[in-house]
Order: sequence, then structure tokens, then C-alpha cells
Amino acid sequence: MMKLFTYLTIIFISLLLSNQLFADIIYVKYNSTGSNNGTSWTNAYLSLQSALDEATSGDEIWVASGTYLPTTEVGGSGDRFKTFQMKNGVSIYGGFAGTEAADYDLDNRDFTVNETILSGDLGTPDDNTDNSYHVFYHPNGTNLDETAVLNGFTVSGGNANGGGDDHDNGGGILNAFVSSPTFKNIIISNNSAANGGGMYNGDYCSAILENASIINNSSTNNGGAIFNIVCLVTITNGSISGNSATNSGGGIYNQLQAGNTLTNVIISNNTAASGGGISNIFLVSSTYTNVVISDNTAINDGGGIYNY
Repeated sequence: MMKLFTYLTIIFISLLLSNQLFADIIYVKYNSTGSNNGTSWTNAYLSLQSALDEATSGDEIWVASGTYLPTTEVGGSGDRFKTFQMKNGVSIYGGFAGTEAADYDLDNRDFTVNETILSGDLGTPDDNTDNSYHVFYHPNGTNLDETAVLNGFTVSGGNANGGGDDHDNGGGILNAFVSSPTFKNIIISNNSAANGGGMYNGDYCSAILENASIINNSSTNNGGAIFNIVCLVTITNGSISGNSATNSGGGIYNQLQAGNTLTNVIISNNTAASGGGISNIFLVSSTYTNVVISDNTAINDGGGIYNY
């Protein structure tokens, strides 16, 4: 019996090491001058999409500071349908200077100095009428889980005003159905939509956010920063500030068996007609630990929290 256990242990370790050996780092740097095959900083891909096309489960994508635009059309034709899509088992890291060695400690990245922006501002700069509907779009069938990771980026410039169920929702990030990716060390800013200016989480989409700042997003209906329906979203160590909704939930809007688990989060300076900070509509259950809700404004009900 002991021999069998030892044999199985050796097989398990061998398989684990094998997976690690076959996992690659794929490099992206907008101004790389080499062969642009993703094998090093010198030969890095110029676009994030090229790296995503190559990546398979277990790979890491390292992206140097700079601004990167989506190139793949999903859900329609034309520039406004261009978007990024995450992959299960693939971790996408930003915040690099573009000179780090392969054994570099990822915890040492400086996200402020090496800001890495994923932007939907495709056409005329600072004119959102020609921007991507979504910087990230995960429609029905994408089925992302927590192994799809985005770490160390600013997501900005999405404008979901295209009509229909999807293209009115989630200017920054749209998780439409059964997708629950992980976001760490992330800023979601200056996106807009009818619902969920910064992020929209649809049925059974339970996103995880750590060290997240969701700021200055807007919606013409509900959920200036985040819109959740039939899902549970977890935010740890974050801030939700300066967002606005014309109707309800300037910061967060939860509807119909949705909710949040918030830990060490500040919700401040958000505005809406109802629920300046948070709106909870129909069968919502949330847990808040060490959460500050302050200086939010509602024209009608619930400057901090509105429960219906």
C-alpha cells in the first residue's frame, strides 16, 4: 500500500512539474522593435490580443506600461464591437516597465509608475460616441471561472449605448451570463452604459475583485459603477467613488437575488436619484465588513443605501 501511495505521489508531482514547464510567459510591449513573437520583452507582441490568441491554460501574459486597444469584433461588425476577452487558466498581468526578468517577483510591480491601460477609446480621442461598447465583453457561452485573472490594469473608455440586452450594459466590463473572472489591482474608470457603467454582472456571474478602484463611471439608468443581477460579487480592499446613475445605484445596484460581500471598502461621493451609494432591489442579501459609506447623494431616497 505504501509503495502504491509513493508511486501515485511521484506521478502527481511529475504532472504538476510538467504543467509548470509547459506554461509560458507571453510578453506584450506596445513599442517593441524585435520580431514581435511574444517570447521576450525585446520580441514582445505589440498588442494584447495577439498574446490572448496564443495563450492556453496555465500561461501568463505580461504587459508593459502603455495604452492598448481591443482589436477583435464580437457581437457585430465595426469598431464599436471591438473588445477583449479573458480566458480560463490564463493570468494577464500589467504594471511592468518592460525590462523585468522571467523570475521577477510580481508583487514588486509599480502600477502607478507603470500604468497599463486597456482602453475603448478607439476613434476621436476623448469623444466616447465612437468608443467600444465594452472594453471586456464576456457573452453567454464564455463561461469564465476564477482562473481567468486580470491583474494590474486600468480599464477605461467603454461606452455601452448600443441598444439590445448586451450592448447597453457594462461599458468597462460585461460579464453577461455564467462568467465569474478574477480582477486584482485594477482601476475601472471613465466608462459609461445604460446599466453598469464600470461593470455589469448578469445571471450567475460572481466576479471577484481585490484591490479595486471603481471611479468616475456613469450610467443613464442603474448602477453607475457596478450592476448586479442574480449574482454575488465579492470586493476586498477597494473604493467605489465619483460614480453616477440617472436612476438608481450611483455606486452599486443589486437586483433580484443579487448581493455583495464587501470587506475593507469605501463607497463615497456617488450620486443617483435613489441609492446614491448602493441600491438593493428585490430579494437582495449582502454582507459588509469594515465598510465606509459616506458623502453619497440621492435626489429622492437613500443617500447611502436604498432598500426596496
